[in-house]
Amino acid sequence: MQLRNLFPLASISVVEIDKDDVALAKKCFGLSSDKHIRVHIDEASSFVRASASASTRNTPFDMIINDIPNPIFSMWQTSLYNLDRAGVSKTLPGQDSLHSLAFFTNIVRLLHPSHGVFLMNQKLSPNVAQSNGHGTFSRSNTDVLAVVEMTMKKAGFKSIKSLVNPKVNRAIIIGSVNKEETFDHLKAMLVQNCKKLHLDLEHNEHWRNADLLSEELGKYLSP
Repeated sequence: MQLRNLFPLASISVVEIDKDDVALAKKCFGLSSDKHIRVHIDEASSFVRASASASTRNTPFDMIINDIPNPIFSMWQTSLYNLDRAGVSKTLPGQDSLHSLAFFTNIVRLLHPSHGVFLMNQKLSPNVAQSNGHGTFSRSNTDVLAVVEMTMKKAGFKSIKSLVNPKVNRAIIIGSVNKEETFDHLKAMLVQNCKKLHLDLEHNEHWRNADLLSEELGKYLSP
């Protein structure tokens, strides 16, 4: 609904796997479906894969936002990535992973070919010790972000940038199909919109903590 406020003429498609979350959004945040907003109850990677198929592809998106804050180290914990001691990825996540080559490739197919932009909300984690058969070594968030960016590049993104906020263990990863993209105008727009919505340190807003959000949402829920 913030996007609806900021860009009243934009057509917005929302994908949410849990219908109860949609009901909560309608109850607490005024979510409504109209000619500008379409809500789809579906799993994200399945929706993206189906939408990217040639038979169903429609008007390309100017921007796609993945706001599912999957822990970045889930890639290690579920053995989705297999790295050697030099940090070279020998395997990539499966097709349904939100970090997979297939997922990013489908995202690129859905974006406008000249100016499409993809943003991903990424939850970070402390360094994790990993074993590769030759001993144990540590992988940092920087290492993992580098692998994600490499995968996005293979998928067709021409410009990639990771905005990291260690205070709240979050990163926003931005990918563009434009080779010359610097993201300066996008960052300026983000700053402008944050000011308009009072999302700044003076109002105790700075990439908010998930526990705090959960506590506040709990006030709106029935016992």
